[in-house]
Amino acid sequence: MRPALALLLLCSCAPAVERPAATRHDSILGGTAAATESQVFLLDLRFDTGAAAICSAVLVSPRVLLTAAHCVDPAFHSASSVTVRAMNKPDITNLMMSDTTLVTQISRHPSWNPNDTMSDFDLAALLLQSAPVGVTPASMATALTSPVGQTLNVVGYGRLTEPDGASSGTRRAATMTITASTAPTLTIGDGTNKGLCLGDSGGPSFLGAQVVGIHSRAIGSGCGAGVDIRVDTYRAFIDAFITSNDAALCTADGRCALGCPGTDPDCPSCVADGQCNATCGNTDPDCRCLADGVCDASCTADPDCRCRADGTCDSTCSTDPDCRCRADGTCDSTCSNDPDCVDAGAGTCLTDGRCDVSCGLRDADCLDDGAICTDASLCAGGLCVSDSRGFSFCTRTCTDDSSCVNATTCQTDVCRPPREALTGAMGGCTTAPGFMLLALGAMLRRRRQPSNNTGLNCAASHDANT
Repeated sequence: MRPALALLLLCSCAPAVERPAATRHDSILGGTAAATESQVFLLDLRFDTGAAAICSAVLVSPRVLLTAAHCVDPAFHSASSVTVRAMNKPDITNLMMSDTTLVTQISRHPSWNPNDTMSDFDLAALLLQSAPVGVTPASMATALTSPVGQTLNVVGYGRLTEPDGASSGTRRAATMTITASTAPTLTIGDGTNKGLCLGDSGGPSFLGAQVVGIHSRAIGSGCGAGVDIRVDTYRAFIDAFITSNDAALCTADGRCALGCPGTDPDCPSCVADGQCNATCGNTDPDCRCLADGVCDASCTADPDCRCRADGTCDSTCSTDPDCRCRADGTCDSTCSNDPDCVDAGAGTCLTDGRCDVSCGLRDADCLDDGAICTDASLCAGGLCVSDSRGFSFCTRTCTDDSSCVNATTCQTDVCRPPREALTGAMGGCTTAPGFMLLALGAMLRRRRQPSNNTGLNCAASHDANT
């Protein structure tokens, strides 16, 4: 059974605006005041029902904030609309309207469901009316490798302790460890002394200087260990919103814009500085290590290097050639290392519609010597020889009788049946007298019945050769 989860919204105690508010002493469970994390914002939420709440958020481009979808979804609060204002003061002491910036656009992840309190799509992007002055947006992780056990700096404006409902509104941070991870989530906190609490929803978790998670919910009915939504998993959603609403400028705005008429002062140089400057092309060594479909073996962090033909299928890579060469019950003849193409013997002796002569009768597609044939490719011996009696039979080349099987003898370098006997006909069907018993016996031994084997259902009389 999944543990109970509590969304980290703090209702009915939003900060006052326009006039000073009472001093509050609080935030992240077990945290300390975080005066320097200016990218972390408090959201003042006002619903058309008269309800109010606070959440946290983080600035990831000059005008874009990330937060939890449940914070800014009116339907989640039984409302029709919500007005959101953001501020990044260390606390809400003497908070004035002029300290806040209006949110003009809200985009919740398209798969978010307000009826699912354990949704792994609890993520939203917000557009501010204007860019906060003097605030450098936080960078976001593009990939998170082996996250469990890594230490995060977790920030939010929520309660300091669960019973202290008056303790919200101060930005605090705490060091927490990732205890579990899935593709879309991170579990953080110890569940006792450090964790997430009401009002922390939408706040960020930093790994170094990068945002790796957005706070979604607490595990259990109160405060403690919680769940973050991973940023790297949803970069496509986030980047699309930023590109559409807050594209980089060719001026000094902290981002490198492409296609500028001149040089963007924010663009990095074409040197190994940990950033790929796309305007530099291949001359920038950092551009070699990106997810560009090419594995650069000199780059330990090149994500394409786990998607190459290395004998191991990485199921996260849609382009990994090894994923079609794995043991899946189907032989892919284009893969030299497909385990499905090798049987208990040796070679590709599977039922694949082709006779592998090197397999002999171990290949279920091969016909035994003496079987009636139309194509040499179906014969275990590699030959389909016409007989004077009006049909062809499978056989093989020989040097003497020891090379022949099924009562055939070596005649003119080919294994042939005994000499012909009398012919006979019955019911309009011509038989192959003398050799019929041999051919019928071989037919019982063969593994595959040719579809064009006509006449074998006709009764025939014959005399065996002597």
